Amino acid sequence: MDDLHEHLVACVAEGRRLHPAQVQAIFDHAPMSAQEAKDAGLIDEVGYDDAIDPLLESLLGEDYDRKDAGWAAWLSGWAQTLGDVLSAEPRVVVLHLEGGITMGEESQSRGRIAPTELVPVLRALRDDDRVAAVVMCVNSPGGSALASDLIWREVELLHRQRPVIALFGDVSASGGYYIAAGCDDIIATPSTLTGSIGVVGGKLVTGGALGGLGVYTSVYSRSQGAEIYSTERPFDVQERARFRARLRSTYALFLERVSAGRRRPVDQLEPYAQGRVWSGVSALRLGLVDGLGGIAQAMERARFRAGLRPTEPLRRVDVVVRPPRPFYARFLPEGLLGRVDATQQLTELAALVGVRLPEAALRVLRAPDEPLAVMPEEIDLR
Repeated sequence: MDDLHEHLVACVAEGRRLHPAQVQAIFDHAPMSAQEAKDAGLIDEVGYDDAIDPLLESLLGEDYDRKDAGWAAWLSGWAQTLGDVLSAEPRVVVLHLEGGITMGEESQSRGRIAPTELVPVLRALRDDDRVAAVVMCVNSPGGSALASDLIWREVELLHRQRPVIALFGDVSASGGYYIAAGCDDIIATPSTLTGSIGVVGGKLVTGGALGGLGVYTSVYSRSQGAEIYSTERPFDVQERARFRARLRSTYALFLERVSAGRRRPVDQLEPYAQGRVWSGVSALRLGLVDGLGGIAQAMERARFRAGLRPTEPLRRVDVVVRPPRPFYARFLPEGLLGRVDATQQLTELAALVGVRLPEAALRVLRAPDEPLAVMPEEIDLR
């Protein structure tokens, strides 16, 4: 929190030409009215959007041309598509990866990073000789440890043939860090939340809660351990020991991946792991990232790693990896396409009694049999 607040104060002070002490004093007196914000120097004018056109005219003259952002985005998209087809310049492909890391079985209504969708893209980039380097923009709190490892493997294979630079967004932690561990360079913003090199897992025992709602389940098993992931009862002593051993082995593998990518012994990295979360500033100090910046810095590193001169032409190609949707899906409500599972049923039952299950609880419910590489969260169900 100290790192994030210090960065926020510094950015506001630089942008508004104020002393950091003045910015801190403003924060201490917030919230404030629009006029107070102007008097403090946080904004320049107080008014309505009808004042924008006269302002543009005073800045640009009477001949300025104001376009809708949607039109500009459409035109830019077509220009890039035509350029990608016709240009023979070396390319840096910028992959935009957003959301939780999953095996691809969760709802498609939210952003997700899944090997079923991302692996074919990484393999295509590996086989495309026009690609000089790849920049992976990762914004993810993590998720499935298995999915993270599958993606890590493909990034590792891609890295053997061409440079791969990771650019971290607001949150790139746990599984989000895992998939980038083998990249040539990792760039973060000062306020990125990263690290969280750790593994969690378990199950939520919901049998009693569902029983209170009149829902009962009968379990029949024929072997020891068959009920280990049943939500009807807690782990017994042997089941808990087996599950804990699996978590530890997954954590050890995570550390090995980071150790190899960072080229540092495990015993040097382990004190900064253990699920601890760091800001981008602290991660740079600890050697978990290589630099601070944004897409410009990542592109510079990609150019350098690809051996291209600063004046040599280089084309940027942006790729957004999204879950595939059938053509007819755009005409149907999202709920009709998702599979109805126990998690959805429990969520709906909880809503009936006014309880909202936190995201951390839902992750455990979706995959009780799988170690998860996710940001640490507290679960408080009452």
